[in-house]
Amino acid sequence: MTNLNDTPPSELSDDAIIGLTQHVHMIMDKHVLVLERAEQTTSTLVNQLLKAQADNNALTVKLREADQLSAKLRESEEARDKALERCKKAVDELVSTKLEFREFMVEHNSCHAPAASGTIQIGNKSVVENIPGPLVK
Repeated sequence: MTNLNDTPPSELSDDAIIGLTQHVHMIMDKHVLVLERAEQTTSTLVNQLLKAQADNNALTVKLREADQLSAKLRESEEARDKALERCKKAVDELVSTKLEFREFMVEHNSCHAPAASGTIQIGNKSVVENIPGPLVK
């Protein structure tokens, strides 16, 4: 093949011009294919980026919700602990009152001693307890 760089344009044959034109078209076709692939890749990457941003936004919202729920959970746990303390105090007071009642019954030697088993009404609930009779002196 003739080196085209060394040949003056006037001496190029039609076959050489056709060959050169075909070679240029082939290179251009390859460049067009590369550009089309690059465009497709860019489009795919942009779509993936947009999806990732949407996922990130959704996760950010979920994280905020989780933080809010976490704070509410801590508040609920604190309220539960306070309620449990109040219940413990109420039970202690009930036990104390029960002991005071027993002492009262012993001191006054009630004519009718309570049954070996009794029912105490607390609110809407009945609690069955063993209530011993008066203590023997």
